[in-house]
Amino acid sequence: MRILHVSQPVEAGVPGVVLGLVADELRQGHDVHVACPAGPGLAERAGALGARHHRWEAVRSPGPSVVSETRRLGAIVRRLRPDVIVLHSAKAGLSGRLLRHRTPVVYVPHAWSFEAVTGRTQRMAQTWEVLAGRRTDVVMCVSADEMARGRSLGVGARAEVVPNGVDLETRRPGDRAAARAVLALAEVPTVVCVGRLAEQKGVDRLLEVWPAIRATVPDAELVIVGDGPDAADLRARDVEGVRFVGNRDDVDRFLAAADVVALPSRWESTPLVGLEAMAAARPIVAFEVDGLRSAMGDTGIIIEQDDLIAYAAAVADLLRDPTRAAAIGVAARHQVEGTGDLQHNLREWDRILQGLVDGKHSPPTSSGDRNAGRRPLRQLPVTSLVAQVLGGAFRAEDVAVVSGHRRGDRVRAVAVAATGIPVLWADESTDPPRGAAARGVGAPVLGPADERSGRLAQVVGRAGAGSTASPPPISVVVTALNEGVHLQHLVDGLLSQLGEDDEILLVDGGSSDGSVEALRRHPSLRIEVVPGAGISEGRNIGVEKADHEVIVCTDVGCEPAPGFVDAFRGAFSAEHPPSLVSGVYVATARNAMERAQALACYPQPTEVRRPSALVTAYTRVFGTGFDPRFSVGRCVGFSRTAWRQAGGFPEHLATGEDVSFGLAVARDGVCVAATDAVVGWHQRDGVRATWRMYRGYGRASTDGGDVLLLARDAARGAAYLLVPALATTRTGRRLAAFGVAGYLSLPVVRAARAGVGPATFALLPVAMAVKDLGKLAGAVQGVVRRMDRVA
Repeated sequence: MRILHVSQPVEAGVPGVVLGLVADELRQGHDVHVACPAGPGLAERAGALGARHHRWEAVRSPGPSVVSETRRLGAIVRRLRPDVIVLHSAKAGLSGRLLRHRTPVVYVPHAWSFEAVTGRTQRMAQTWEVLAGRRTDVVMCVSADEMARGRSLGVGARAEVVPNGVDLETRRPGDRAAARAVLALAEVPTVVCVGRLAEQKGVDRLLEVWPAIRATVPDAELVIVGDGPDAADLRARDVEGVRFVGNRDDVDRFLAAADVVALPSRWESTPLVGLEAMAAARPIVAFEVDGLRSAMGDTGIIIEQDDLIAYAAAVADLLRDPTRAAAIGVAARHQVEGTGDLQHNLREWDRILQGLVDGKHSPPTSSGDRNAGRRPLRQLPVTSLVAQVLGGAFRAEDVAVVSGHRRGDRVRAVAVAATGIPVLWADESTDPPRGAAARGVGAPVLGPADERSGRLAQVVGRAGAGSTASPPPISVVVTALNEGVHLQHLVDGLLSQLGEDDEILLVDGGSSDGSVEALRRHPSLRIEVVPGAGISEGRNIGVEKADHEVIVCTDVGCEPAPGFVDAFRGAFSAEHPPSLVSGVYVATARNAMERAQALACYPQPTEVRRPSALVTAYTRVFGTGFDPRFSVGRCVGFSRTAWRQAGGFPEHLATGEDVSFGLAVARDGVCVAATDAVVGWHQRDGVRATWRMYRGYGRASTDGGDVLLLARDAARGAAYLLVPALATTRTGRRLAAFGVAGYLSLPVVRAARAGVGPATFALLPVAMAVKDLGKLAGAVQGVVRRMDRVA
């Protein structure tokens, strides 16, 4: 890989992390580059390791200089064309994410930028981090605390936790007396503090409590290692028993000489010097900051922020009890050996970077949503919800909570609900406004059975709230005929998801390719061979012979996502279970035409979960949205009772039988969606096969006798005949252009979000025409056949 690290800090902790990564990446043979200010520090040390330095002059604080800094960094990126860019700390994160490029970006906060400021500047920094999360492929956090802080704010980028580490081979406990001799330190109780002399590191607070420590331990000395913008002010305090030694390359020797290491920081991600002190087997007294407890475990002493009296007492107690201090230091060394080994963390870094580079040309998938069914319902106030949306951290389980007590709450509830987001109306003393789906935050009570109530029911059911019935056992019915190795693949995928009482019932229509005989036998797999049985007949036979009331159907050639079976189980666990549950599918694509078909012809799972204003409007105008009544045999569940009432799958239909069945169920029952019941589906091979598929759907609309389907297919097809007629007049051309633009709007937006190439964009109209004209041809064919039969 060609890796570009970008950093504005050139001294202290951040450059130390960068250099550790650079050294390891060079050892692995990667082409490593570092962009940072020139001079001693990071630039020279990275060059000495063998990395190529690119001069990038930048100042620490944001301001007008950002424009020129971003321009200079852009020139480096364009010239270098790296495989991945790693942005270290706030300024690199700012300039690097203002650039427009397609290179994968990793951002390493080294403590979030908004923690260093207050007031309006803090709010601006928080907003920036939320928005910039959308331009970040991975946020690399050094602690779970740091990741949780970003998530709570609304940063929605993929996040990985890779703690800081130290090289335990080179950092070993040193001889205290020898270190003091070399450093010319007196043989007195000694506290060492290592860090940049700036507000973050809290050295001013340590100086404030030092007289109290000296009052308890009169001969104690404090050695401060480091430099920074506050150095002059701190030195000017002239506190007795304090020695400033500036920046040093022999920090390890100072740690070896310490009796206690002080970490008075106000905020951190995970302080690297703490890990170094633990490796040196020295006890630590620190104020609580992110990542510290997970790094230190039960070793060291952690004091709540701003409790200066307790901090002074803890330091003094350790200085007066060297035996206890030494024991804590030994325990710290054992702790860091288990959690802070640099070599393990470097392997994690390489895995993540290599994964980004290998996958940067892969099409987007819904894999990030596949485990949503196991996540809890998250109720958010509207302001927090906005941050989640802006940062891309919005989840399928997020529900807006409106108190109902403030002026404007009714408007907020209706406005949020109009975007497709379920709303909980918290005021139980008043009725929710029209558009708010439910009331009651603790125990949601569903309102009228409109679309929004249905979506809230999905969210609540998926989160485990509102489901009072015991989870039912599932019978999965699959039909097959000469499916080859794909049959084993599907069966294996389903078996891994079954519960103890679940079963798969495979109805084979008389396969002669050995695929059924080759199946590995399993107690939960039952096989029924019915020669000549088609799909509808096979499903009806399977349902009739199944042991359980809840039936799930899928097809060979589909790949059930993790949680597929449990998503149906959860939907049927509701207090009032539905009659039919439609899952969703992701159409896979191997070329530009298939990508165009996937984007233009099939609803996207995220749109089913959260239909935006565009999706809602598009659906109502063109009738192409997701409707659970139009069930698809590759991902549908239903009760046996509903199956009987609907008369089973219509066996006279060669195709489209699943949609006709779903509409029959919907006449007397409730149909809902399970947006976590996801399958991957391989499209037909080639445009001709796809045309035949849609022609069959159109013919089924006629043969099934459903006027709604026939009218919808005829209306879309007629529009293609109308456009040439409209093109004969100026007003007609405008109307035609407006209609075509509207019809293409949602597929174009999908394609833009997916980042596809120009060939896919160009083929979107072709994909839509194949679908619409194929259905029209099938419908006409069906009408002609019916007329012939009547004649």
